[in-house]
Amino acid sequence: MPKIAGRDIVFPFAYLPSRAERRKHEQVRDGAALAELGDVMVDKLGFVRGSLNRNTATACFPRDAGPTHLYCLATRPPLSDTPDLRKNIERSGSPVEAAFLHMVLRYFARLDREYVTLNRHLASAFSNRDRSDISYYIYGRTYNKVRDIYAEDERGRRWQDFPQRHTSAGYVVRDRLWVGGPEAAVVFGIDGTMTFAVCHLLRTRYWRFLQGEGLSVIELHGMVPSDPQTFDFLDEWKIDVLLDRARTNVPPPSTREEALADAPLYSPDFVAGPLKASA
Repeated sequence: MPKIAGRDIVFPFAYLPSRAERRKHEQVRDGAALAELGDVMVDKLGFVRGSLNRNTATACFPRDAGPTHLYCLATRPPLSDTPDLRKNIERSGSPVEAAFLHMVLRYFARLDREYVTLNRHLASAFSNRDRSDISYYIYGRTYNKVRDIYAEDERGRRWQDFPQRHTSAGYVVRDRLWVGGPEAAVVFGIDGTMTFAVCHLLRTRYWRFLQGEGLSVIELHGMVPSDPQTFDFLDEWKIDVLLDRARTNVPPPSTREEALADAPLYSPDFVAGPLKASA
């Protein structure tokens, strides 16, 4: 681990491409988005850039990983992904990945390519409670249906077709991986294009979302051109801020060992509540 006196260090953390594309070590998933996110951490927040960490099966933290270090990820974390899901991201099973997933689990009850479900506490912070559970089109990047999954009555929990086209969301989370340990920043949209769009918007307009711990959610309204040369079209999109660094009510793991244990697919209250009710 490099030591730079008085400076915080950011370490990019990247998932690998599909197995068929893993011939070159420099190829990583969402590399362009990760570069945008790295620029935010260095140029806007004053971090020193550390080495790229690839999410291999044995990826682990060095012994001296501590509170002045931050690991950043610009890929949707495969919290609830299973092999039977379409467009799933495969978990590596690495200790670093486990720590990321435990951190994400404190904010999200369910997270895969089709569903993004917030935990109950954060859902209550939304002015639009129907954004607490979003179903995305699998072959697309926009909302399909929305609902207030924690509504008291069954009718309130029903899925509703989303009336607007070309609407999606971006998610930004920054928090401590374990007490006294490094921080992590996770930025993603529902697919690679939206993940890059969110990272680009962080670099150009919304870097404040990474200036403190919590979850930020932005809603993006706009159409992606068929083959754009640049992402300047984002300047014409309508952006709504739904959450700005909302804090979770779930504390970080108290020990490093707890943070590195295998992470479950869903939050415990989601398994006991909405998931059980829909079975």
